[in-house]
Amino acid sequence: MLNQLRTPRFLFPTIMALIMSGVISLVNTILRGGIAAVAVWPVNWGTAFLIAWPVAYFVVPIVRSLVDKWSVPPAA
Repeated sequence: MLNQLRTPRFLFPTIMALIMSGVISLVNTILRGGIAAVAVWPVNWGTAFLIAWPVAYFVVPIVRSLVDKWSVPPAA
């Protein structure tokens, strides 16, 4: 089980969702409630991560395949 959790298919979307949901929720919290509202940011971040992780987990493979199809392979 631990070996499966270390695969890029699991790690990349997890790290991406953590960073993106953290930054976006922090900025949104500050913009809506000022710097004093940062106290509630961890709750907002948790909610945002619960939404962002499944989306990232299922969207990242689709985006990777689209990029592979649309990009030009490097010259040998």
